[in-house]
Amino acid sequence: MSNKQLLKKIEHLESKIEMLGAVQTGLVDYLTKDDEGLQASIMASMFASDKIRQEFTEYVNKDADDDTKAFMMYVNELAIDIDKGIV
Repeated sequence: MSNKQLLKKIEHLESKIEMLGAVQTGLVDYLTKDDEGLQASIMASMFASDKIRQEFTEYVNKDADDDTKAFMMYVNELAIDIDKGIV
């Protein structure tokens, strides 16, 4: 497979992933609009992944308001405590 073919396949996959992300966002917004428990469960599942939590933290630190930054600091501290077996 040539580099050009590989690049085209990667671009195709990126567009499919973007579509899946948009659908997921729409579903989560709709399903959690009136269900804080489901919203919290989805967030906890997402933030259980160190990589996802780190990427989101980096995004928040660049582009979010102070309340969101403080919330992510709390989430990260909680994750550290969980890893240490404190919580």
